[in-house]
Amino acid sequence: MKIAMANDYAGTKLKQEINAYLESEGHEVKDFSMYDEESCNLSDFVYLATKAMSTGECDRSIFVDGVGYDSAMIAIDTPHG
Repeated sequence: MKIAMANDYAGTKLKQEINAYLESEGHEVKDFSMYDEESCNLSDFVYLATKAMSTGECDRSIFVDGVGYDSAMIAIDTPHG
């Protein structure tokens, strides 16, 4: 399975752990997000990951952020297709 990942600065470490686990299980992870803990605009990354899933580039998406509901709201607002 190909999985899109997105995170903000608060989710960087957890995202790295999730990526390692998914890859060890044979999944391909496409990372659209932060690689460090600098402040960022989460919507930029969630938008890209959501588009990848909605166009069929990825099968699933996972968002890891400090709040939780922000990424869900952005994903819902992303135009699909």
